[in-house]
Amino acid sequence: MRSAPPEQFQPLVLMRDANVGRDLLGQVAAIPGADTQSVEINLTPSVAPAVLGEVAGTAEHRVSSRVPGAYQAGDTVGLDGLQNIFQNELAGSATTQVVSLDADGQITDVLESWRGDLSGGIATTLDAEIQRSAEAALEVLPGNGYLVAVDVGSGDVLAAAARQSDGTGGTTDDAALTGSYAPGGVFTIVSALAALESGAVTPDAEMPCGYQTEIGGQTFTNPDNGSLQVAPTLARNLAFQCSVGFADLSDEVGAQALADTARRLGLDTEWQLALPANPGVVDIGHGAADLAMAVNGDQGVRVSPLSMALVAAAVADGTWNAPSLVREEGPTPIAPTELDHADLEVVREGMRQAVAQRMSLLNAYGDEVLGQAARTEQDGTALHWFVGYQGDVAFAVLAEVDPAVTLVNQHAVSSAATFLNHLANGVPEPAAASTDDAVDQAETGTGATDQTGS
Repeated sequence: MRSAPPEQFQPLVLMRDANVGRDLLGQVAAIPGADTQSVEINLTPSVAPAVLGEVAGTAEHRVSSRVPGAYQAGDTVGLDGLQNIFQNELAGSATTQVVSLDADGQITDVLESWRGDLSGGIATTLDAEIQRSAEAALEVLPGNGYLVAVDVGSGDVLAAAARQSDGTGGTTDDAALTGSYAPGGVFTIVSALAALESGAVTPDAEMPCGYQTEIGGQTFTNPDNGSLQVAPTLARNLAFQCSVGFADLSDEVGAQALADTARRLGLDTEWQLALPANPGVVDIGHGAADLAMAVNGDQGVRVSPLSMALVAAAVADGTWNAPSLVREEGPTPIAPTELDHADLEVVREGMRQAVAQRMSLLNAYGDEVLGQAARTEQDGTALHWFVGYQGDVAFAVLAEVDPAVTLVNQHAVSSAATFLNHLANGVPEPAAASTDDAVDQAETGTGATDQTGS
């Protein structure tokens, strides 16, 4: 305080919520020479909170211990997300001078100077409109939900949205990128390609799909308890998610071929993002029942919404591309993986029929949609999935639902339809200012704070 330039406000304490500290502010006002000022500092993101992360600038977050160099009230740090990972680039550092002043407080000489670094921006791959569409699409869900969209040709992450059961999407809920979930029947996209690549079945060959089958003491039935009586090819087994057909074919595919194809689609490999992300696990047991369950997305198979969106992108493009979130930053991605065009055409046809036959409402919004939907359970929670693509956008939707309310609606498909509707027709603009810059530059929304100083 003694060394502060006279007649200039010198911040001493930053309070995030002025209402909580109202008594303290009143006491400060009674101190001769002390004053308070209200300032606005970008703190909490209005979009993509789990990706961008929250900013703090108050004592309870121990900010001074996390800022390199000199610290004063009002300095901020990123608590999580990209704000945390790229703290130094976003914050910069102060320029410091030792100066002499005259009696009026005017600088008469600069005795020493240390030049700081300007604060910078981080350019992300997120697309503002797609991110808003994803977040709005999750509002129709009854519980937790996640939606990840990626660019088909590059693997760039275009949106990563989360919704918690209380209707919010917090800065710490990053399961869209890091979650580990049983994929259930949406994994048959991978299994179908593995069946073709291994030679277990040819595109036009019959692939029987009965009402049920028993393998290794485990009984398998189809989700609708039906069977395929007409032209049961691989594409039709995929279209109608025939668990029995894939289980019966599992031994001919083999565990090694299934795991190899999964890795060619980016699952259980070593790609990374600037933020933590889960590439999935394919750890198949040695028993016949284990393999039959694995081809149907269970028993040692775990994925994240991001990893399944990348699978859909690979099917659409013909090449699997490692994901990217921050432009020109982060680890060098692993090499792309080329896939066989003829095999992919069979898988695409199955996904095309799946949408046309079982979820035709998805084709009401623009270009044709190809995808797969499924329900499964994990740790007492029902998981509803949709994985697919439209044009150059591939996406995965996961809804965590109370098993007691899963009998009628397929909530992931409902959310996917809302997402496609928003992509085609737009999302109503929020009342606040546009958040485009928040997405593209890793900026955040605003929150009021008070500074106390003298």
